[in-house]
Amino acid sequence: MRKHAALGGHMVDFLFTIALFCAFAATSLIVVIIGANVYQGTVRGMNENYALRTSLSYVSQKVRQNDGAGEIHIGTLDGVPALVLEQPFDSGSYQTWIYYDDGWLRELFIRADADAAPADGQPILQLAGFEMEQDQNGMLTFTSRDGEGGSAEIRLCPRCGKGNE
Repeated sequence: MRKHAALGGHMVDFLFTIALFCAFAATSLIVVIIGANVYQGTVRGMNENYALRTSLSYVSQKVRQNDGAGEIHIGTLDGVPALVLEQPFDSGSYQTWIYYDDGWLRELFIRADADAAPADGQPILQLAGFEMEQDQNGMLTFTSRDGEGGSAEIRLCPRCGKGNE
């Protein structure tokens, strides 16, 4: 009889160990799942923030590079609003057009007298939206939008350009 009681005691120890192991495994799995969701959210947020900041940084750097070299203004390329950076060279005048078309921020570098279409531009960065405007004093405002409803804005006042003459 004693042997049977001792055997039953070992069975309880074994079941307790198995239950403890299962609880540990379930808790570990839950922690891993929560960690993966947090990581995905962080990566998604970083990518969206990257697109917003990079697009505005890109445009502001282009304005700074061309500020003083020629005229900076907002124009249209086949009805698409575009930042136009005029650049005089020995061989003639050239323009850099930066605009948003078909989900992409694009750049097009052409002679001032050449014909172009929005599809001719080089895709730079994919965005959900990009707006630009210039007030009567020449102040440029750029707004970048991501797919999650976030947006960022930058305002620049170039030394040259329409309205600053």
